[in-house]
Amino acid sequence: MFENKCELFGTLALGALLVAGPARAQYVFDPANADEQAKPGTLYFGSAKDDGGRYIRDVTVVLEGQQTSYVLITSAAGRFRGKFLIDAPPKDVKASCAKAGYSLLRVSKRLSLSGTAPSVQIDCVLVRGAARTDASAPPSDSRTQQ
Repeated sequence: MFENKCELFGTLALGALLVAGPARAQYVFDPANADEQAKPGTLYFGSAKDDGGRYIRDVTVVLEGQQTSYVLITSAAGRFRGKFLIDAPPKDVKASCAKAGYSLLRVSKRLSLSGTAPSVQIDCVLVRGAARTDASAPPSDSRTQQ
């Protein structure tokens, strides 16, 4: 059945990944850590909520530059944050959010004001099941859309 130990190990490792559950972020931003303050890059932070305003845990947030991307997972409180060097200006970084059983309703992105430390707030709204358009949603600030 298995020709060698590597094939057996690969099959077992794949099986373990399939039953391991949702991914967990390996990087946790700690603003109290002095190294985090001196670290170069732009602070990306935000949240994921459902269409009723409740925070959602374990949402996959992807930040994409021209050739680099980062994947973050929202915490139990439905939030994420990280400081990264991305090969695109913050206004050009694409953000997306996903979670099994949910569809993305909208993503908003707000850049920091000029003259302040670079930061980008990204907030995602997801809805259970199929995506829908929400005509009753208030219009977003023009600075918030991607």
